[in-house]
Formats: sequence, C-alpha cells, structure tokens
Amino acid sequence: MNLSVKDYHPQLSVPSVRESFPQAFFLEKSLSFFWKILGASLLKFSKFCYELSYYLLTGHLKWL
Repeated sequence: MNLSVKDYHPQLSVPSVRESFPQAFFLEKSLSFFWKILGASLLKFSKFCYELSYYLLTGHLKWL
C-alpha cells in the first residue's frame, strides 16, 4: 500500500511551498541581519566589561 505525501498531508503542495519561499527568504535575511547586530553589540559590550574589570583590578586604563 503506497500512499503519496498528498494523502498524508493534503495541505502540503508544491504551489504553497513556492508561495511561502519569498517569505522564508525574507525571514532568513532578517534573522541573519539581527544576529549580526546582536553579535556586534555583544562583542562591544564584552570588550567594555573587560576594560572595566581591568581598570577596577589594576587602576590603569587599558587602551585596546
């Protein structure tokens, strides 16, 4: 008994996948942009924390 995918999931069809592809592409680009901004922000914040802890421990400013 061979049932096609359509029998199991009637809502899945080639046109619906094609229609949702631009939305998926946009979502992927948006998430990629978001993670780049988040990563850069975390990097700057961690550098600030490192410099602050160095200053608090040694009393000297460290210029990186």
